[in-house]
Amino acid sequence: MVYCQATDGHHSTPRSLVGGDTEVECTFINRALSCTDISEKRIIPTGIQFQGMSFSRERHLFPSWLRMASEEFLVVVDKQNQIIGTVSRKQVRRENLWHRASYVFVQSTRTAKLFVHQRTWSKDWCPGLWDCAAGGCVQPGESLEENAVRELQEEYGIQTPLESCGVFPFEDEHTRVWGGVFWARLDGEAADLTPQPEEVIRIEEMSLEDILKNASLFTKDSLFMLDKVAAGRF
Repeated sequence: MVYCQATDGHHSTPRSLVGGDTEVECTFINRALSCTDISEKRIIPTGIQFQGMSFSRERHLFPSWLRMASEEFLVVVDKQNQIIGTVSRKQVRRENLWHRASYVFVQSTRTAKLFVHQRTWSKDWCPGLWDCAAGGCVQPGESLEENAVRELQEEYGIQTPLESCGVFPFEDEHTRVWGGVFWARLDGEAADLTPQPEEVIRIEEMSLEDILKNASLFTKDSLFMLDKVAAGRF
């Protein structure tokens, strides 16, 4: 049975739909839904609230689960970050191959908060979770910096100078990535940004303290990269 725990002690009941997909309504929860919960059990929560924030209340259902971007090709590397080839994004996820990605942390010069965003439910990595960095996987012929510039423009709709902060490896049972970390400062607010509909549900500002309080709702790799470069910036 697929369910999520509600704060009132009750469980939501799954409803089978045509094609075997399962839709689960969750109004409030008292624990995080992990990437495995969402991608493997196909939980589709709506209206989830936590620490003053909330998931989108829009209902999301994908009969052809995670088809998006399945034919995109990515650079794959070894444990020493040396390029060894190019394979499909689908193969990278299926075999948990080492690859490269950019992480662009955008900080408000007005509030010192970070711009964070909720990932769309069609993402093949941690759909529906929050991310404290813009960015994406490196494609063939693309440098980490070129990727960072492109992804920032696509996901947030902005172009701004980037500070390179280093390259760090992150590995767990779901992903293996060499992350190129960049820092940007923006004199603006979330309303000034233009979220990419295919990638981003919405963008908000959040303090480092609040990010850490809600860490279980954020992607683990972006939190790891933030920890590497956050000292002295808040």
